This record gives sequence, structure tokens and C-alpha cells, in this order.
Amino acid sequence: SYERVRVSMDRPARVGEQLQIFAVDHVIEDVGRVVHPTGLMTVSSVIDGGVIGVIIKEYGRILPGHFVGPMPAFDLSVGDYADPVSGGGAAMLMGFATGAIVLDIGQIAFLDLGTDDGIAIGDEFTLYNSADVDAAEGVLQVVGLADETSAARVVTMRDAVFEQGVVVRLTKKMR
Repeated sequence: SYERVRVSMDRPARVGEQLQIFAVDHVIEDVGRVVHPTGLMTVSSVIDGGVIGVIIKEYGRILPGHFVGPMPAFDLSVGDYADPVSGGGAAMLMGFATGAIVLDIGQIAFLDLGTDDGIAIGDEFTLYNSADVDAAEGVLQVVGLADETSAARVVTMRDAVFEQGVVVRLTKKMR
């Protein structure tokens, strides 16, 4: 931490801006790149073709070749929570951040709905049992957004119920 680094970048940055450092883990075909943050830096000076920054947090090993981008913006406050909704939209599970099958709580899955569909950070999707439509088999909570997709963390599940192609329903919406 607190090491100075030089970052080449095309987009303008300003002194004091915080940037996220991340590595591309792998690509899910027709979905996108799976990335994981490795650190956080603050821009200390702007130079031709880039910036000089100070690493203020490390989440993993930061290496040459890692990418830098803006910090994700979250507008949640303490005490905000999702309210139950009925008749919520359906989303299809397109893939996972690690491997083809979710094996544990905390894993990240990717859904085919995003901000263009009104999805927000904190929204919850439920997988229901096909034989008993009132029996919840698992719950996903949205933790990352893009225009047409979202990343959701597995909050609860029975056995290995989540797999690519299953359909989940929006059951709680952030207010």
C-alpha cells in the first residue's frame, strides 16, 4: 500500500479521483468479461498519456497489465432495504464468475437483466421449485450492474440448484 504507480490511460482523470484497479479473470461467451478488483488508487498527478497515483487499498496482488477504471457508484444508504414485490420480472441465469456451477453461498451469477430493465443494486431474485411454486430453492441479490446484465451474489440455496439457463423471478425491489 501507498506505492506510487504510473498508469497509461486515454480518458481524462483529475487529481484526487479514486480509480479501481482490476484484473480480467476470464470471458463468458455472449455475456462479457469476468473481472475481480485488486486494489484502489488515488490520482496524485496528471501526466501526458496517463496519471501517477498512490495505491490506497489492496484486495489482491497488483501486477503490471492490470486495468484501471472508475469506481462503481452506489447510492445506497444505511437503512435502505428491498421491499417484497409480486409479479416481478423473470431473468435467466447466463453464467457464473467461477466455473459452470455455483457450489456455495457467496458465488456470483450473471443475469440477463440490467439497468435498462429497471434493476438496481440490492434487488433480489428467487428461484422457485418447479413442482411447488411457493417453495423457494435459492435467492440471488444484485451486487453489480450494466445496461443489459447484472451480477448477483448467491444469498441462500438448497443443494446445487443454480445452473446456467435457470429462470429466477424478481421478488424484492430496492425502494
